[in-house]
Amino acid sequence: DTVSLTASGVAVNGVDLPNSRVLEQDRSGRTLPHSLKPGAVPAGAALLMAPHNSSFDGRYFGFVASTALQKVIPVYIF
Repeated sequence: DTVSLTASGVAVNGVDLPNSRVLEQDRSGRTLPHSLKPGAVPAGAALLMAPHNSSFDGRYFGFVASTALQKVIPVYIF
């Protein structure tokens, strides 16, 4: 897969991901890092993205090693 940065956000294989525009600052005015580099997803790596426009996800910290990922069992509290 190929990742690119567009005016509307992050695109994978030419398809823009919803709510993925890269922000310069968070809601508190702190500068956000920009570690995601456009190009092919490296072997053994993953791009973690969340559907919320202000999530701190791969658009800021870049790719992560697949070996660092763990299965999570969600807990719902009502």
